[in-house]
Amino acid sequence: MKSSMFSNTKQLFRKMSVIELASRYALVKLSSFSGFVSKVRSLTNAAIANQRTSHQSAFGIFPSQSYISLMKSTIFKLYVAGERIEDCLETHDKISAFNMRMIIDHSTEEKTSSCAWEDNVKAKTKLLDRIPSLFHHRSSSSPSTGTTNGEQKESLLIPLFVPIKITSLFSPELLEILSATIIKVEEEDLPHHQSESYFKKKMTKEEKDTYEQGMMNLERVCLAAKKNGLSILLDAEQSHRQPAIDFISRILMARLCGGGGEKDETARLLSHRPPLIYNTYQMYLKGSYERLRLDIEKGKENNYPVGIKLVRGAYMVNESERALEKSCENPIMPSKQDTDEQYNKALSMILGSISENKCDVSVLIATHNRESIIKATELMKKNGLLPNDPRIHFAQVGR
Repeated sequence: MKSSMFSNTKQLFRKMSVIELASRYALVKLSSFSGFVSKVRSLTNAAIANQRTSHQSAFGIFPSQSYISLMKSTIFKLYVAGERIEDCLETHDKISAFNMRMIIDHSTEEKTSSCAWEDNVKAKTKLLDRIPSLFHHRSSSSPSTGTTNGEQKESLLIPLFVPIKITSLFSPELLEILSATIIKVEEEDLPHHQSESYFKKKMTKEEKDTYEQGMMNLERVCLAAKKNGLSILLDAEQSHRQPAIDFISRILMARLCGGGGEKDETARLLSHRPPLIYNTYQMYLKGSYERLRLDIEKGKENNYPVGIKLVRGAYMVNESERALEKSCENPIMPSKQDTDEQYNKALSMILGSISENKCDVSVLIATHNRESIIKATELMKKNGLLPNDPRIHFAQVGR
């Protein structure tokens, strides 16, 4: 594809009314002003706090409920399909006309108690069990999207991915302890099948019990996804937790998707397996390219499909503040240009690996960056990859 892919606005926005386009343009334009964003953030936090405590007077003359209703009818609608899964169906019908799928996220944040983790497991598995029946029925009754094969049409419309925040199911404190240990002992030099036992030996009994509980929580969610033909997107965390998340994602992929022995190139191509788990790689972190390369190699060595969610990153302020507080090196790349170069370098490696069919690799290119999207489509063309290759996905927040 060429850069002109964005120039046909009539085609791109054919499903939107003039009022919808004008309102969205105004919101996006306002969001480019940092003062506006800061004010909205502080007002939103105050409104939510007031709503939880039922102290409307703390919010001044503007009632918090009225403010939240305003946000839901404007900014919220720009990025979120609904508060319940049933609310998402209207958006599902709109985007299905473009052969696009939804990412269904039941947002759960960081928790620190086993009871809260169990509640989140139950909520997530319930969601995973509901998606196929709800959307399969919707797809069957939706207008044709232009495909001639009904079965293909339905498979195109049903959502593919469900994100999870690992700290909603696993101890955040233990992630930090495990990450510190991994950094010290250079985990990548250990045989993969010995890695888990090696690090468990370094844990206290209480830490081992917490680790096992967390892994069981994650396995239950992953197995529910596998049963329903869905893939899990593992959200990234801050750099002092990420090594443990990378480690856990490899363990889960090897346990749930590994095995089968070596395959030649033809057999690998014919037996492509959609990854059960997509780990997130933040390209604004130093060393992310090498970490990604090693994970692709580990997947090849242990014969499991590698899922990659490629992003720039979301914790820049927190990472810089923590580095200053701890008097340690800032893990963020020196500049935006360095981040872009590492992102594009990773794109080239991933799409090259897919083209060569030497290992099972799939990628979710999660970016709003126009140049990166153009770069990815150009690399696909260069590598002989079709626009509808099932191993390559693009994702943006919006509706």
